[in-house]
Amino acid sequence: MKRNKSMDSGVGVSSEAYEPSQDQKDLAIAGANALHLDIAGVDMMVDREGNNYILEVNRSPQYRVFMQHTKINVPEKNLELF
Repeated sequence: MKRNKSMDSGVGVSSEAYEPSQDQKDLAIAGANALHLDIAGVDMMVDREGNNYILEVNRSPQYRVFMQHTKINVPEKNLELF
């Protein structure tokens, strides 16, 4: 999921479905692996030059907004892993 924050304080944050690049997927997996997490929420950003950065890795990610935008049933997908 991609979140866009407006610099206009009255607008807030918008969210939309987003397909990450392979580099972004690899970085997110590396972040989760560094913390020995099988399931994680990884918050990332991309700078103006296109470089990817991890902001934080969450061991207990929140799925509600993600599922609304992507139509992916995250708890169901997690159960498929085990």
